[in-house]
Amino acid sequence: ELTAEMHRIHGFLARKDGAALSRLCALQAADYRQAYYLPSLEEAHSLLGIGQLLSDPSIEVEPFPDSILTVEILGGGRLVQLVDDEGKSPLLLRSTDAPEMVGRFTCVLCRTDQGFQIAR
Repeated sequence: ELTAEMHRIHGFLARKDGAALSRLCALQAADYRQAYYLPSLEEAHSLLGIGQLLSDPSIEVEPFPDSILTVEILGGGRLVQLVDDEGKSPLLLRSTDAPEMVGRFTCVLCRTDQGFQIAR
């Protein structure tokens, strides 16, 4: 189930579906709003940078890895993430402007009544 969710998130990244990713980041945006005393959730979503990331035409998403991933349980069992053999997110991003540089889209997930949400 967790692997399927990570594949779904990978698909949103690959399709540059910012609206879908933003919906998954509702909890994170609410935290940002409170932490930074922002007047709206729109400003919090903007601060997350998903729109900026996905609107950059030089950003490409690497294929989802075939390698074995490890489940990490965090937050006293309330949070979970998948990591690769380096302990990092398997969701890799690369810029065509600097192909030697690799970025990672990290997501720590929590389960809600609506399914998984990106908490961090």
